[in-house]
Amino acid sequence: EAALADAGLGLETIARIAVCTGPGSFTGLRVGVAGARGLALGRAVPALGITRFEALATAVARPGWPGTAAEGEAAREGGAEPRRLEDKVGWQESRPLAVALAGRGAVFLQSFAPDLAPLGPPALIAPEALTLAMPARAVRVGDGWAVAGAEADLLPEGLADPAILAALAATRAPGPLPAPLYLRDADADPPREAPPVLLD
Repeated sequence: EAALADAGLGLETIARIAVCTGPGSFTGLRVGVAGARGLALGRAVPALGITRFEALATAVARPGWPGTAAEGEAAREGGAEPRRLEDKVGWQESRPLAVALAGRGAVFLQSFAPDLAPLGPPALIAPEALTLAMPARAVRVGDGWAVAGAEADLLPEGLADPAILAALAATRAPGPLPAPLYLRDADADPPREAPPVLLD
């Protein structure tokens, strides 16, 4: 409601709902995806899911898209770590991207061609195997490289930019309802005690 009010728009102007499907926390993903699906159902509009991999790859590779200009200017003016490909000295646009995200002792990895087409599905990688799993000469993006003792080439914000999610969703045809992207088992332990006997 606050975002719509700031933009001077109403709920009736929403044509589709975009949501980040992960990877991320189990509870956060379930709440976010359920909320997006509920809003889409209530407004009778499509809901589309975008992964964090896609959002981060787009944020660094397409500087003209929403949400990326201010970050690039801050990187150039303040000397911060480069967040976009055009801010990285020596960047060659012919190189693929390898987006690695930290995940509790493991790394989530997905690689993209220079045109941002996925080179394979998202995967859970052991830190020691991360370098071997990335494409040759790929630009290393994300916070997962530190888990493997490597240095990232670009460090975009860890969470997906809502403007990037919206821009990606606007370019896609609606499909199946979004679902959380889980790449590892839940951390919750199953109950160790037998359930109580229910009396009729």
